[in-house]
Amino acid sequence: MILKLITTSAVLLGFASCMPSKQAPAPSQQPPSTQPPNQTSDQTSKTALKEIGASKLIVTRGSSKVSFADIAKQNAAELTVFQFSGPDCEPCMEHSPGVARSIAKYGSRASMVVVFPNAIESYTTSRYQTFTSNYAANAPYVIDDTRSALKAIRANATQSFGLYVLVNKSGLGQILNMDDAYTQVDSAVAAALGIQK
Repeated sequence: MILKLITTSAVLLGFASCMPSKQAPAPSQQPPSTQPPNQTSDQTSKTALKEIGASKLIVTRGSSKVSFADIAKQNAAELTVFQFSGPDCEPCMEHSPGVARSIAKYGSRASMVVVFPNAIESYTTSRYQTFTSNYAANAPYVIDDTRSALKAIRANATQSFGLYVLVNKSGLGQILNMDDAYTQVDSAVAAALGIQK
């Protein structure tokens, strides 16, 4: 009887040692991340872009109001670069093509929207379209009749140009304020997209 118990115990112990372990998998066996490729993580976005309240940057055209954050969310791109320009602004005409080319390098990941914050009643729609087609690679544009977005960014709204605002789909934004812009815009866009240069 004792011999039978010993034999049964040995068989059960042998069977148990063959069962797979229920230990947690090693770190290398963890399931792959569900984050899409080429997508900036939230943490990277937060270090690359400052919270500027892009939902409070409102552009107004007549009775229509829309925020930079809304425009960025409607875009297919991960990052939207808002360029403040004037239809008659010579520096804007000079620098816009370089900015447009630097943004175009990132393909569908980045896009550009021109903001005209100094709308004059005598300007026709064709005036804005001529600027965007000639200098901004046919980028879409918005007109801010009341300069509300500019006023939200700057206390002094007289200096309108050499200003760029980067906004991602999370509503995080970064303000770039410079005159010679396109190389710095390029670097800022790369950093916001998590691209090493």
